[in-house]
Amino acid sequence: MVSGAQDFGARCRLDTGHAARLAIMIEELVTNLVEHGGIGAHGVVELVLTQEEGVIAIALSDTGVAFDLRAVD
Repeated sequence: MVSGAQDFGARCRLDTGHAARLAIMIEELVTNLVEHGGIGAHGVVELVLTQEEGVIAIALSDTGVAFDLRAVD
């Protein structure tokens, strides 16, 4: 996933600092999914990065357990 974010940054001609921050964000999102989302060894994570008019959008979906804030004390 991180290498995909790095490739995306290169294709979009992000400067080094922005590309590094994007890679860190993706790494943190995926790490949280694995550690807290119950993904498991056979889980699937899909990452879609897009850029339009200077704005980067991150869409992330997974097959882990859904989080329900109402269930938290």
